[in-house]
Amino acid sequence: MEKKLLIIICLFSIISAETEFNEYSNYNLELMLSPISVALGGADLSMNSGIGFGGSPSNLPYDSLNNLSLSYANYFQNTFSSSILSYNGPADSGGGFGITAGYVYIPDIEDNRDSPETENGTIVYDPKIKNCSDIFARFAYGHKFTINVKWDIAAGVAANARRTRLIDYSGYGIGLDAGLKVVHKPSGLSMVLQIDNITTHYTYWSEDYREYAYPHLRFGLGYEKSFQYIYGRIRIGYTSTDLLSNSGVNYIRKEIDTNDISVETLEHKTITDKPSLLIYDSKIGAEYTIMNRLALRIGLTQGKFNFGAGLQFFSNRAGLDFAYTKHQLAGTYQVSVRYLW
Repeated sequence: MEKKLLIIICLFSIISAETEFNEYSNYNLELMLSPISVALGGADLSMNSGIGFGGSPSNLPYDSLNNLSLSYANYFQNTFSSSILSYNGPADSGGGFGITAGYVYIPDIEDNRDSPETENGTIVYDPKIKNCSDIFARFAYGHKFTINVKWDIAAGVAANARRTRLIDYSGYGIGLDAGLKVVHKPSGLSMVLQIDNITTHYTYWSEDYREYAYPHLRFGLGYEKSFQYIYGRIRIGYTSTDLLSNSGVNYIRKEIDTNDISVETLEHKTITDKPSLLIYDSKIGAEYTIMNRLALRIGLTQGKFNFGAGLQFFSNRAGLDFAYTKHQLAGTYQVSVRYLW
């Protein structure tokens, strides 16, 4: 009886509190991508390690080595930065797991809301310097099932935890992702179906306000093949836009006014409204690895061009990766070091 009463009280507290579904609730988690994914424009849904945000845990069983990596990214000329520490490796037979910890730091925010005033009411500019941060943790596991010599099927699940600290408030969030992968081994083709925020991403800000992020459903296609005559491996990836159309503004329309001035209008479109979103709102990327030493990467998403490279050292036991993405405000670079054993 006591347990039932406790459950009822918990449910009532959730229902009675003010809640809001926000299409941008966990958008900042896109800052938790590895340089490899960034360089490919996020098109590697069916090929990435599966440990970072946007990765599919169904990819984890395909990593046969232990991989420890540390990444750093700088945004908008030192306005803020992000760091990611991650590990993934084999677990039981046919299984793999990964752990990721990410940190976003926004320094030197000037807060002049409490600035003093002179006798005639003039505000004295004397701001207080404050900082904000975002901490992200992800725990993922995936398992592979061999159907026959041609086909594999893998499934995975990932639990996400988050703490966002603003100037005046702090929010604590939890979410759950899942992925399903199908691989045709002879051709090197793969497909992933990924759902993020299965039960929504729940963020607690206070007793009076909680926030939910919508679920997102995407699919990814991948092609991976080694060719002797070019001394390397080719990887090509495609990641669709959110099939549930829960990703906020996903359409930009250009209008020309009477003065021949181009004006961009932001709109929300669904796949049923505009099927062409599957093309120009999606992500496409390619990678060419030369003799298992040097990887050249390129990506395109929503007209934004990304590129990067990776270099392997010490018999492929260590690696260095770099990515650059172009923004309208300023370009962003990201670097990481990796160790495999």
